[in-house]
Amino acid sequence: MTLLAIERVGKSFGGLRAINDVSFAVAAGEMIGLIGPNGSGKTTLLNLLSALIPLDNGSILLDGRPIHGLKPEQVARLGVARMFQLTRLFRQISVLDNLLVAGYARGLDRADAIPRAHRLLEELTLDHVVELDAGHLSGGQQKLLEFGCCFMVSPRIALLDEPFAA
Repeated sequence: MTLLAIERVGKSFGGLRAINDVSFAVAAGEMIGLIGPNGSGKTTLLNLLSALIPLDNGSILLDGRPIHGLKPEQVARLGVARMFQLTRLFRQISVLDNLLVAGYARGLDRADAIPRAHRLLEELTLDHVVELDAGHLSGGQQKLLEFGCCFMVSPRIALLDEPFAA
């Protein structure tokens, strides 16, 4: 069954056509990779899928329902998680608190968020830096922490932009 369908999607910035007539479908449990050179529109497509920028044409359907035109937080509430090329963390709070904020924002209560955060920290081998401010982590550790934030609540779809950078 199709979870996500992208149909004839297009996006321009001024005279530059960044995305032109892109169509594909993603089934539940399927993993898709976008490969292309810098400037080929991969991040632009992820920005469209997560509603950070509006479509010029085409449609994006989640479970057969349009999500284009929604706000990013509405798309996130539908289970679409996003990880960015450049990490987006709260640099002046602890590693643990970053995970807890991500969990609370997605509806976890304290009783569920704390054990989930500790399990993720262990799985990501960040349990030894749990009390450090996120800004003190290496680039790779920050990327792992952002990955953990993305998975504090299991998303239906995870959009990972350059997940192995840093």
